[in-house]
Amino acid sequence: MQLSPEQLADLVAPIALYPDPLLGEILAAATYPTEIVEADQGVRDHPHWQPSNLMDKAKEQGRDPSVQGWSRFRMCSPCREGFHGSAARVL
Repeated sequence: MQLSPEQLADLVAPIALYPDPLLGEILAAATYPTEIVEADQGVRDHPHWQPSNLMDKAKEQGRDPSVQGWSRFRMCSPCREGFHGSAARVL
């Protein structure tokens, strides 16, 4: 997936506003790519679940705490797809 410059900016610009602890969580979770994909599938499988339910499910599955936190965000797929399609421009 190739994003336009505007789409890419919309996707990554908010990251600059994240506090360092949250950014640390995101970077830590990024070291578990398989678990992130599985957490994303859980979000897709349960679109009406509250974030706390998604996190509880990830915890039950023995996911790393950083992945548990990532599970509450419904932006997993757009971030992953946008990065893979535009990695050079993101970095």
